[in-house]
Amino acid sequence: MAQESQTAGRRPVQIWLQQNIDAAGRGRLRFIDRRNGADLHVDLPGERYTPLLEHVLYFDLEERRVRLVNAAGDISDHPFIQLPGATLRVDWLVSADASRIAWTFTEQGADGQLRSFTRVADIRGDNVRDVLVDGPRPERHALPVAFSGDGATLFMDYRPLLQAGEAQRAGFADLFALTLDEGFTRPLPDEPGCLCGAAFGVGQMLRLQLAADLDGFELVRRDLGGELRGRIAAPTLPGFTAATHLLLSPDGSRALYTLSQLRAGDGGVQAVRSVFVLADLEGGSSRLLGEPASELLRPVSWSDGDNTVLLTSGDTLRDGTWKLDLNDGALLPVARANWLGALAN
Repeated sequence: MAQESQTAGRRPVQIWLQQNIDAAGRGRLRFIDRRNGADLHVDLPGERYTPLLEHVLYFDLEERRVRLVNAAGDISDHPFIQLPGATLRVDWLVSADASRIAWTFTEQGADGQLRSFTRVADIRGDNVRDVLVDGPRPERHALPVAFSGDGATLFMDYRPLLQAGEAQRAGFADLFALTLDEGFTRPLPDEPGCLCGAAFGVGQMLRLQLAADLDGFELVRRDLGGELRGRIAAPTLPGFTAATHLLLSPDGSRALYTLSQLRAGDGGVQAVRSVFVLADLEGGSSRLLGEPASELLRPVSWSDGDNTVLLTSGDTLRDGTWKLDLNDGALLPVARANWLGALAN
């Protein structure tokens, strides 16, 4: 592993991931404890690794169980999220403040139709309740995307069903809001849209979508009720036909997203290039950062007092973490593994 990010570990125990380290598709989690110098590797046949307080939450592909692993390498079943017998897939979402969790079981009937069952609970398992039964629907299912800041609304998306081990597509296709107390759903404005990025936080939602003239993209900013607060045109780059991986800054004033291009490479293999766009949400402007990278990179975390952003590879077969300087667009390698986050003290 290359040098580690000195700003990523705001908490003592950093978490790094190497994907698909063997033919069985195992991932390797690395826990680095800055308090005592401990450095532990744990190999797991899993996916959907999610930092959760003192643990990492993940789906065990061999046992088909939702599990937790801590920085000592201790593995246990999640205490209240487990798959009913007919479940094909489970997806979950942890709230930004780690106080709540939502999860969706997806089943497929004899008719081939998909049905989704969504629950929410406090993070320790109190107040478990069913909030949505969706379907039957052909080919797609509901899954949670974000909680509103007050916890009253769960934002969700409809996605095509993926098989175990298959990577989730970047972007969102058909976003809607679920009012948790009443159980009412409402489509979000302009949905369904392109398979593009979205972000929620600080009392607002951001959506990347095709521009009205279909020539490029725009970043649309709304309050959580759907009222329009502004549109910011994306820089026009010929051949860059995808706008994904949208990351909102902690104070809600800026956003970073990826424009990408797919083109024929050597031997007929498709090659991906990506470039980053920094949007000033208050000023209504955007600008390109640096030169295009020769792969798809996704922003995952603001760092260095929000002057840089940590990036990981959008390719499930490639690992790595980079740091993007928001002033000059410099892209620096950080590690040969993917930055996941940090455990709570």
